[in-house]
Amino acid sequence: MKVAIATFDGKVSEHFGKCEGFTFANIDGGDAKDVEYAENPGGHCAVLPDFLASRNVKTMVVGGIGTGAIQNLQSRGISVIGSVSGTVEEVLEALKTDSLEGGAVGCGHNH
Repeated sequence: MKVAIATFDGKVSEHFGKCEGFTFANIDGGDAKDVEYAENPGGHCAVLPDFLASRNVKTMVVGGIGTGAIQNLQSRGISVIGSVSGTVEEVLEALKTDSLEGGAVGCGHNH
Protein backbone atom coordinates (compact mmCIF):
# COMPACT_ATOMS: atom_id res chain seq x y z
CA MET A 1 0.00 0.00 0.00
CA LYS A 2 1.43 3.37 -0.99
CA VAL A 3 1.10 5.97 1.76
CA ALA A 4 1.86 9.65 1.97
CA ILE A 5 2.57 11.44 5.23
CA ALA A 6 2.07 15.20 5.21
CA THR A 7 5.41 16.31 6.63
CA PHE A 8 6.66 19.44 8.37
CA ASP A 9 10.13 19.50 9.93
CA GLY A 10 10.36 15.71 10.16
CA LYS A 11 7.00 15.36 11.86
CA VAL A 12 3.41 14.86 10.77
CA SER A 13 2.14 18.21 9.58
CA GLU A 14 -0.72 19.76 11.51
CA HIS A 15 -2.19 21.10 8.28
CA PHE A 16 -2.52 19.27 4.96
CA GLY A 17 -2.32 22.27 2.64
CA LYS A 18 0.55 23.96 4.45
CA CYS A 19 2.87 21.00 4.86
CA GLU A 20 6.46 21.40 3.65
CA GLY A 21 6.17 18.20 1.68
CA PHE A 22 5.21 14.54 1.72
CA THR A 23 7.03 11.43 2.83
CA PHE A 24 6.03 8.51 0.61
CA ALA A 25 6.45 4.82 1.39
CA ASN A 26 5.21 1.45 0.23
CA ILE A 27 4.03 -0.54 3.24
CA ASP A 28 4.39 -4.20 2.37
CA GLY A 29 4.55 -7.23 4.66
CA GLY A 30 5.65 -5.31 7.73
CA ASP A 31 8.26 -3.28 5.85
CA ALA A 32 8.39 0.32 4.69
CA LYS A 33 10.00 0.29 1.26
CA ASP A 34 10.95 2.99 -1.22
CA VAL A 35 10.74 5.77 1.40
CA GLU A 36 11.19 9.15 -0.26
CA TYR A 37 10.38 12.79 0.35
CA ALA A 38 8.97 15.32 -2.10
CA GLU A 39 8.39 19.03 -1.61
CA ASN A 40 4.82 20.32 -1.56
CA PRO A 41 4.24 21.17 -5.24
CA GLY A 42 1.71 23.91 -4.77
CA GLY A 43 0.66 24.37 -1.19
CA HIS A 44 -3.03 24.47 -2.05
CA CYS A 45 -5.56 21.93 -0.78
CA ALA A 46 -7.27 21.70 -4.18
CA VAL A 47 -4.07 20.88 -6.12
CA LEU A 48 -2.61 18.30 -3.77
CA PRO A 49 -5.13 15.45 -4.33
CA ASP A 50 -4.15 15.25 -8.02
CA PHE A 51 -0.46 15.30 -7.08
CA LEU A 52 -0.95 12.45 -4.59
CA ALA A 53 -3.11 10.44 -7.00
CA SER A 54 -0.40 10.79 -9.67
CA ARG A 55 1.99 9.15 -7.18
CA ASN A 56 -0.46 6.22 -6.70
CA VAL A 57 -1.08 7.04 -3.04
CA LYS A 58 -3.83 4.97 -1.40
CA THR A 59 -3.63 6.37 2.16
CA MET A 60 -2.89 9.93 3.33
CA VAL A 61 -1.69 10.51 6.92
CA VAL A 62 -2.01 14.01 8.38
CA GLY A 63 -2.65 15.95 11.56
CA GLY A 64 -5.43 18.26 10.36
CA ILE A 65 -7.33 18.49 7.11
CA GLY A 66 -10.52 20.17 5.97
CA THR A 67 -13.61 18.35 4.74
CA GLY A 68 -13.22 19.65 1.16
CA ALA A 69 -9.71 18.22 0.92
CA ILE A 70 -10.90 14.94 2.42
CA GLN A 71 -13.64 14.69 -0.19
CA ASN A 72 -11.17 15.51 -2.98
CA LEU A 73 -8.81 12.80 -1.78
CA GLN A 74 -11.57 10.23 -1.34
CA SER A 75 -12.92 10.95 -4.84
CA ARG A 76 -9.50 9.85 -6.12
CA GLY A 77 -9.53 6.64 -4.09
CA ILE A 78 -7.28 7.93 -1.31
CA SER A 79 -8.30 7.24 2.28
CA VAL A 80 -7.39 9.69 5.05
CA ILE A 81 -6.03 8.98 8.51
CA GLY A 82 -6.19 12.26 10.41
CA SER A 83 -5.44 13.59 13.88
CA VAL A 84 -2.05 11.88 13.77
CA SER A 85 1.00 13.36 15.47
CA GLY A 86 4.59 12.33 15.98
CA THR A 87 7.67 11.91 13.85
CA VAL A 88 7.62 10.42 10.39
CA GLU A 89 9.67 7.48 11.71
CA GLU A 90 7.09 6.78 14.45
CA VAL A 91 4.27 6.85 11.91
CA LEU A 92 6.11 4.51 9.55
CA GLU A 93 6.70 2.05 12.42
CA ALA A 94 3.00 2.17 13.33
CA LEU A 95 1.98 1.65 9.70
CA LYS A 96 4.30 -1.35 9.40
CA THR A 97 2.61 -3.01 12.38
CA ASP A 98 -0.88 -1.85 11.34
CA SER A 99 -1.23 -0.03 14.65
CA LEU A 100 -1.57 3.58 13.52
CA GLU A 101 -4.56 5.22 15.13
CA GLY A 102 -6.12 8.41 13.93
CA GLY A 103 -9.01 10.41 15.23
CA ALA A 104 -11.59 12.87 14.05
CA VAL A 105 -10.34 14.76 11.04
CA GLY A 106 -10.92 18.40 10.46
CA CYS A 107 -9.27 21.72 10.12
CA GLY A 108 -9.56 24.28 12.87
CA HIS A 109 -9.11 27.50 10.92
CA ASN A 110 -11.08 29.52 8.42
CA HIS A 111 -10.05 29.65 4.77
